[in-house]
Amino acid sequence: MVTQEPDMRLMSVDDMAETLQLNKATVQRWIREGRIPAKRLGKEYRITRQEFIDWYNNYRQEDYEVK
Repeated sequence: MVTQEPDMRLMSVDDMAETLQLNKATVQRWIREGRIPAKRLGKEYRITRQEFIDWYNNYRQEDYEVK
């Protein structure tokens, strides 16, 4: 059985904005609001690619839940 290691490369706000097709300011606001679980490293926010993928999959699932 082959197990795949989690992707621990870091994504920047620019990377997240490009992936989500959102404005950088929107991504920064979502981080400040706690909607995206990025961490501050120095003056910038970062998130591992695996954490981003996990967050995105959960975020997309919430979009389709019946309320």
